[in-house]
Amino acid sequence: MKKKARLGLLLLPLIVVVSLCIFNSLLPFYLERKIYKDPDKIIPAQAALVLGASVTSKKEPSGVLKERLEKAAFLYHTGRVQKLIVSGDNSKLYYDEVNVMKDYLIKKRVSPEDIFMDHAGINTRNSLIHTRYIYGAKRVIIVTQEYHLYRALMIAQMLDMEANGYPADMGFYKTNFSSRAREYFARMKDAVLLYRFDPEVMKTVRKYPLSGNGRKTWNAGD
Repeated sequence: MKKKARLGLLLLPLIVVVSLCIFNSLLPFYLERKIYKDPDKIIPAQAALVLGASVTSKKEPSGVLKERLEKAAFLYHTGRVQKLIVSGDNSKLYYDEVNVMKDYLIKKRVSPEDIFMDHAGINTRNSLIHTRYIYGAKRVIIVTQEYHLYRALMIAQMLDMEANGYPADMGFYKTNFSSRAREYFARMKDAVLLYRFDPEVMKTVRKYPLSGNGRKTWNAGD
């Protein structure tokens, strides 16, 4: 009996890992229906969430980020969303994704009051948590490259959000095997961390409802 108990304890981690791998492999097939490559078929939402990516030393968006911003501006100007949430890393003194994103969108004639800035979107998980609990958005269109959308949509679903994805694949940036491999393991990590996430921790955080003026969020990271 003791031998069987020890064997069970030894096998349990393996069963958990195998289960996560199966879940991870099947996830893209399940979430495919939430990704709309044709903008005419996408369901309008209150806001689009633009996930951050690297910026250059000249404070310009990288190719991957430019694709996301172009797609977000298109959704805004065609009336599919009314607000844009730009979420990225602004944790270092000389590195700032969100202001670069905001400035680019203003050049694309997006009204400043419709741009909400999340200065602490240091990863995809944080970006979705902030969108849900700080900006109060339960129905969003997530804008990022297709390979990244599966993880973002998984997180949104785990946070009880109505989210669809609009892939930003315009040819400026080509994904490679290492990018896709990182996403595979990041999905498993985020699934585990979100399972342990307690929404109560967000109750004391200052809220910026999307019904307000986005300019109020511009200095929120100071």
